[in-house]
Amino acid sequence: MGPAGDLYGITYEGGASGDGVVFELTRSGAKWKEQVIYTIEATPSFAGLTMDAAGNIFAVTLETVFELSPNGSGGWNSAVIHPLHAISGFATEGTPALDQAGNLYDTASYGGTNSHGTVFELSPKKEGGMD
Repeated sequence: MGPAGDLYGITYEGGASGDGVVFELTRSGAKWKEQVIYTIEATPSFAGLTMDAAGNIFAVTLETVFELSPNGSGGWNSAVIHPLHAISGFATEGTPALDQAGNLYDTASYGGTNSHGTVFELSPKKEGGMD
């Protein structure tokens, strides 16, 4: 849920690319209005998304961690903040979580030692993005 009470979600399929979308649900009287805010260009995981206190959304596909940031004009800027691979893990299944310092945590089904999966942490860079 966003700061204004809007709901956000991610789909595994659909959208222009067929790879899924991130959507926003806004209350309009007794009904909800749906708006696609981002079309995913890579196969998403079966995971959810999370939002920080500034309203930035973090989500994970099978290959990347990405961030959606409000652009101030009602739209969203997108950025891949970390590629996933055999070392850090890939094919996430959990919902990413943020701690108070802005570190992002998630789990991956594959990767790491013996390719049995990983728990990974991404920390904010001083100049923006994540490590």
